[in-house]
Amino acid sequence: MCTTMKSIYIILAIITLASCETVVEVDVPITPAKLVANSFIHLDSTIALRVSASKHVLDIADLKGVRNANVTIFETGKSWKQ
Repeated sequence: MCTTMKSIYIILAIITLASCETVVEVDVPITPAKLVANSFIHLDSTIALRVSASKHVLDIADLKGVRNANVTIFETGKSWKQ
């Protein structure tokens, strides 16, 4: 019984590891960068915000932050500008 179970495990391992792979070529259009605002609002009312430019899905470069961005945050008719 032990050798039968080992044989079954070996066959299952071979079937699992010998999987198929299909390569699909996708032509993704290049679009101009857009502004992206990522923010975190903490419980103590502190807001951390980073403005950056979007990047292409295949781009491996780091995100480029936008310096000197003017950001206005609104909450129920009130405005805070920093």
